[in-house]
Formats: sequence, C-alpha cells, structure tokens
Amino acid sequence: VFLYQPSCIASADFESVLNEFINSNKISIYKLTFSSIKNTEIGEKIKYYPSFMIYNKGEMVDFLESDKDEDVEYYTSKDGFTKWFTKYVKLREVDSNSISTNDNSNNDDNSNNSSDENSSIKKVRLDNVKKAKNKVNIYFFWGDGCPHCEKELEFFNSIKDKYGKYYNLHAYETWYNSSNAEIRNIFATAMGNKEKGVPYTVIGEKSFVGFGDEMKEDFIKAIVEESKKDFDVYFDKLKE
Repeated sequence: VFLYQPSCIASADFESVLNEFINSNKISIYKLTFSSIKNTEIGEKIKYYPSFMIYNKGEMVDFLESDKDEDVEYYTSKDGFTKWFTKYVKLREVDSNSISTNDNSNNDDNSNNSSDENSSIKKVRLDNVKKAKNKVNIYFFWGDGCPHCEKELEFFNSIKDKYGKYYNLHAYETWYNSSNAEIRNIFATAMGNKEKGVPYTVIGEKSFVGFGDEMKEDFIKAIVEESKKDFDVYFDKLKE
C-alpha cells in the first residue's frame, strides 16, 4: 500500500520510483492518502509521508519511514525499493518483451510551444508584495503538515539575522487554500517548471523544487545573487 500526500513533492518523487518498479514487475498496488489514516491505528504508527506498507494475511509486516536515514535508499531508486520489497515478497520473472514503454520524444522539444505558453500564462494579484531595491522577493509555497516545508521555514528563520537584508519572504499555504495552489501552478508555469507540489520556492530567476540540507547553500547563494538583479517573476510576468 502506497501512502502519499497529494501535491507533495516527496510523494511525487517516490511515486515515480514506484511506477518504474510497478512497470518492470507488472504488479498492482493500492494507494491511500495520508489524511485518510488520521486517527487510525495505522496513523499512530506512521507519522510521516510518503510511506509504503506491506501486509500479509491482513497484518502489517513492515513499512517505510521517510524520516529514517536507513530508509533513504528505498525511496530514491527502483533498485533500492526492490531490495526492501523483496525481503517480504517474491517477485515473478517478467518477460522483457512484454513490457511496453511510452514514447515521450514529443516532450523533449518544447521550442515550438514556448511562445504559445508564454502568451497563455495567467495573471495574478498578490497583496502586500512590493519590489524593494537591493532585495529579492522570495515566493515560498508550502503545505500545512508538510515536514519538508517545515524544515524550509526553519531554515529561513535561521538565516534571517544574517541574510534578511537581502530578501522579503512571502509564504503561501497551498494544501488548504485552493487559490494559493492555483497561484503556485501559475508561478511554476512562468518559471518553466513542471508543477509537482510543495515545497516550491522562487527566488528571482531561480526556482527550487523540494528542500533538503544539501540545498541550503544554493538557497543562500541565490538570495545574495538575485538581490542584485532586477528580475521578479511576479512584477515582470504575472501581475495583473
């Protein structure tokens, strides 16, 4: 059973790994939203998403924990997930000739569509957003209950004293606010990103999908560099 949170980048990334695993082994899995296990026995055991649960005769035998370092390899590659999965389930050999693949070559060249996409980008109006000299506006899209979003917010709080002079932070909760979710999609389109969920952050000409410790230096570098530039996707492309 795949346990996920809609509009969560970590869930979307793990689902990509699962899809590769499923297509290779021709098996089916069940999907449950994280919110559906709230106040249940499963919810008492599994505190973070995404996760994957294996059952045998109605009993849970194991599950992945996204907050545990030892489970990271199981989330990030098909081989890693297969290593964990086959501890409990024996996979049948699949004839490689029976596995079909989709031709995505049409998605590799977007040059013919770029002008059409730019002309079709929606406009938005944001309250209390101003353009300040020598400061970059940071547009931070997050979800209430998203652990990666919480870590990113903690990061911004931790650098405020040292780097706060370079930026203004504007945060938009998207899981419980459909208007903010639509704004996130519009920003992602304008920045040329595939919308996957949160956390999603725009800093000047830079955009970041997801958040982790390995990204902190990139965030700081972007803040300092983009504060010296004039580009702001909201004012330059999206403002009504």
